[in-house]
Amino acid sequence: MKYLKLFESYRIECDDFPDYGHELSNKSIRILLEVVSADFLKNLTIKVDDGYYYFKWDRIYNKFETFSELRDYIFINWFYSYTYKISKNKKQVFDEDILNIIRKTELDLSFDNNWLIIVSSERGQYEIVRHLLKDPNVDPSINKNSPFKWAVYGGHLRTAELLLMDSRVNPGDDDNEPFKISVIRGDTMMVELLLKSPKVDPSYSKNFSIRIASNKGFVDIVKLLLKDPRVDPSDLDNEAIKEASKNGFMEIVELLLKDPRVDPSVNNNEIVKSCEHRYIVSLLLKNKKVRNKLSMIDYLKIKLKMRLLSHVI
Repeated sequence: MKYLKLFESYRIECDDFPDYGHELSNKSIRILLEVVSADFLKNLTIKVDDGYYYFKWDRIYNKFETFSELRDYIFINWFYSYTYKISKNKKQVFDEDILNIIRKTELDLSFDNNWLIIVSSERGQYEIVRHLLKDPNVDPSINKNSPFKWAVYGGHLRTAELLLMDSRVNPGDDDNEPFKISVIRGDTMMVELLLKSPKVDPSYSKNFSIRIASNKGFVDIVKLLLKDPRVDPSDLDNEAIKEASKNGFMEIVELLLKDPRVDPSVNNNEIVKSCEHRYIVSLLLKNKKVRNKLSMIDYLKIKLKMRLLSHVI
């Protein structure tokens, strides 16, 4: 049962702040008190002889200077509790239910360093984020674009796309961290979205993105990256094709071999000599760059290795 159903009113137990107690009968605080749990309010209130429930001053002294801060604090605790319980029970969080509370209570939507848009972005609550972006006090670029980062980390494509429409958001902030994480996670659709932004540099950190995508076998991401003229698949001594060959990703090896910048014969044909995947070895031997630098002795050794590999079960 909710506290508001049980008690007539709430007051602040503080003689030198009389207006504070009066404000607690405000419509917005009463709406919030309808949704927060009784256990939460027990921690903040105490019943006295006159039948009223007072907020415990020692619990809020030096923490809340205004009624609005107390109201926002109650909302945040309810929001956390509501969304956590819903997600724990694997039920859908209804953004409209939360939006109704936000609209009725006239919350400061930038409260606590824009906490609300950060959490809503992290959880992919598209409608809430859209509502928050309409408020001029809400800053989606807060803390090095934290809302956008969390939307990307959570794989929330629609929310990330929505945030990108705001000119204040920089998806390339923090050394292209959102793009890096998207590539590592193999999130092709997010990578495609981020590549559309001129603020994202897919060649950052010596073309880390194509090197890690080749290492992990993310074919579709490699295809996207190869279409971007800023990406150099031969960076760091042709590491991309080295990793793809070592890990047996033949389709990626084929894609990389089509790029004239890639040299599969690097380091005296180290790639083909060390490769343990028969079909990739066969593919590399057909490459002119490899054949032109391969001695007859090395060629015969590789052919013998291929024969041995063909008998490995």
